[in-house]
Amino acid sequence: MNEIIQILQLSLSWPAVSIICMVIMFKPINLLLRRMADSNTAKAKLGFVELEIGELTRKGNAAIDSMNSLSLVMARTRLLELEVTRANFSRSFTSEEQIKLNGLILELRENIDLLQKEVA
Repeated sequence: MNEIIQILQLSLSWPAVSIICMVIMFKPINLLLRRMADSNTAKAKLGFVELEIGELTRKGNAAIDSMNSLSLVMARTRLLELEVTRANFSRSFTSEEQIKLNGLILELRENIDLLQKEVA
């Protein structure tokens, strides 16, 4: 009997109830948050700070797009540097260093291709 009471106390404790509510309410809460993020008029207010959720989401996405574009330009620049280094100085590298350089160039090309797909 004592064990049953302990199980009931554990299952009715506030952390357990909040976890159960979060599991049950996940889809409605997720839908509400998506609507707020897509809305132009949704606002959140904490004390004297007021944020427009939709605008904040758009600005965040624009910042991410800008960083992806910048990363792509930097990666292309680095690829060009590596290719010029290979073309002009590979004779002075050991065979092991040439293999490493070729591997880095291939890996960088693959990452640039992946990033271009994300940006496009």
